Amino acid sequence: ITIQGEDIHVKARYKSLGRCISKDKPCTASHFINDREAPQKAVDGKPFTKWCGRMSEEGLWMEVDLENEETISKVLLCHAGDRESPSWNTADFEIQTKCTADQDYRTIVSVKGNEQNFTLHEFEAVSARYLRLKVTKPTADRDPCARIYQLQIFKED
Repeated sequence: ITIQGEDIHVKARYKSLGRCISKDKPCTASHFINDREAPQKAVDGKPFTKWCGRMSEEGLWMEVDLENEETISKVLLCHAGDRESPSWNTADFEIQTKCTADQDYRTIVSVKGNEQNFTLHEFEAVSARYLRLKVTKPTADRDPCARIYQLQIFKED
């Protein structure tokens, strides 16, 4: 790889994440800025589209409906820092799941102080139909909006 005119040698090991089962699944959110930044944009598989929502007193969240109960164990989030300002990476958030619409959400991942552009969350396999990204602090600075370029949910192969 060449970065800023210097050749850098990188050794990498490929790791299978499993099969992405969230692409183009139905999504809802507590808020989104406009139709170009609707929650569906975070699961469309396109790296330059995003969900952008503003935090309110009621909170901020995005939900993916997998349409069937699935066994999942990994979630990949592409935050704003790779495309916009790194200070806009989602700072504090929870990943929550449930099997039916009438159940309460169960938190399976809790993150505070994230500074990474991409976060891979691996956890003990759980059955879920619904997965919610609950944002508790949208950014490291005072910006009130969360920006998620991709949310990918993986099923074990």
